[in-house]
Amino acid sequence: RTANVSLEWLVSGQTEAKNSVAIAEKYIYQEPLAFDKNWLKSELSESCEHLLLTQVNDDSMEPTLVVGDLILADTNCRDLAAIAHGLFLFKLGDQILVKRLQSLPNKVIRVLSDNPAYEAFSLDLSDKSNGLSLMGRVVWVGHKL
Repeated sequence: RTANVSLEWLVSGQTEAKNSVAIAEKYIYQEPLAFDKNWLKSELSESCEHLLLTQVNDDSMEPTLVVGDLILADTNCRDLAAIAHGLFLFKLGDQILVKRLQSLPNKVIRVLSDNPAYEAFSLDLSDKSNGLSLMGRVVWVGHKL
């Protein structure tokens, strides 16, 4: 939904509407990437209708995620108050990040990187000026061997 593409396009790379074709072309850089509908439904049944596909663009989550890895995020998981701990795709100001988020007491979220070169930091959920917007929980990763 965030990229304004249909599940049909996510699964097959094919679109029907002219408007969808223009939008889909914006996101296809080489060959279309397709996911089998049955696999999506069996592996990601809770979220298969609400997936966002994106690519990791920095090394802050290495070795778990490396630059170029593809991730699927469940966009149903957007409630900041419901975060316990996990990998999330989120917007912080004008940056889109993939990090571990951990809920702490007093409405504080700890932002953690797996790469020790990056320091952890905390965000106060009661401070709306921090620009934090949750895009979804990472539920799948694919990468080159």
